[in-house]
Amino acid sequence: MFEGKVNPNILSLTDTALTLIVAFLITLPAVVWRGMDVNAEKTSAGINKTVETDDGVLIVSISRRAVYINGSITAVSRLKKRLTAELAKSKSGEIIIVPDGDVMLDRVVKIFDIAKIAGAKKLTLIDKGTG
Repeated sequence: MFEGKVNPNILSLTDTALTLIVAFLITLPAVVWRGMDVNAEKTSAGINKTVETDDGVLIVSISRRAVYINGSITAVSRLKKRLTAELAKSKSGEIIIVPDGDVMLDRVVKIFDIAKIAGAKKLTLIDKGTG
């Protein structure tokens, strides 16, 4: 009676296909998502907070208690407004961010986000080093 008939097991095929689709949907954002490009450089001499450059590169120094833009102290709440004004005068639109060694990562990332929103075209992170 059942000779010649083949009944494939569709349930296991469906389970496998759905598992692959779910795995693909979970990993796709990690493959496609792209963060901001950052030039990270290390210097043993450090950066002087009062450096002025010809092409308008801004130096943002971050300490645990304060943020400095080209040597002058700025409140974090006013940072976006100040950076926007300084970048409007800048030719290059570049910001060099120099955190102290004891600054938490979330504070540095917050400054990066503010700088990007303010219109920075190029961001560079400089590690002062420990000595």
